[in-house]
Amino acid sequence: MLIPERAGAGMEHHVWHTVFGLAGLLVVAVAMVPAARRLNFPYTVLLAVLGCIIGATKLLFGDLHGWGVFGDFFGALSGFSISSETIFFVFLPALIFESALSIDVRRLFDDIGSILLLAIVGLLISTIVVGYALWEFSGVALVACLLVGAIVSATDPVAVVAIFKDLGAPKRLAILVEGESLLNDATAIVIFSILVVMLTGEAEPSLLGGAWAFLKVFVGGVLVGYLCARAICYAIARLRNLPMAETTLTISQENLSFIIEEHY
Repeated sequence: MLIPERAGAGMEHHVWHTVFGLAGLLVVAVAMVPAARRLNFPYTVLLAVLGCIIGATKLLFGDLHGWGVFGDFFGALSGFSISSETIFFVFLPALIFESALSIDVRRLFDDIGSILLLAIVGLLISTIVVGYALWEFSGVALVACLLVGAIVSATDPVAVVAIFKDLGAPKRLAILVEGESLLNDATAIVIFSILVVMLTGEAEPSLLGGAWAFLKVFVGGVLVGYLCARAICYAIARLRNLPMAETTLTISQENLSFIIEEHY
């Protein structure tokens, strides 16, 4: 009877430890809102600085055992483990969905030429510049450096757009940045796939194959997203006066459409 009790106690400790870390992190994040206003400093940048401070504290002082609540809080933060799949299938759909839901579609299509130029040609140029700069100073193979360039070039503008709103930047500038971020993923995925094939030597990369992969990801993603949205709208139209069901379907759509696009 002692072994199950100890195992249960350890699991219980792990659960409350994790919840304590998450709750404490949320409290610290909220506390940064008035601090950012008082310091006249962008909130998102202040959060990034705080994250660096927390990480540096962990590296310098270790687990901080014996520091009571403070030590337990840092221990809970260091115990968080987020995989790449969690980011890809949990956080990324929510970020893209929120941007697409809040963007002004009419203004988006008014500047669609500039947005496509930034999302396709601009990302290619950024990949080449970052890759060659890294290759020049790192001594790593050029293909691997270009792979890093493709990864870092497809940025998410959440922090940038938040700063734009705080500073009262022109709406067209925010539309260009948000629109480019919504469409640059297809370009980045295609470049990434081609470079991985070149790096591993699994097959011979071709221009025709790259063009087909781009059309499949870009046009196919838009088509699947549109069909899923129409299906959800059809269901919501028949669930009048049921706001909880409408909200649940809307939130579910972001993950359903994303997984259908990526997996099927």
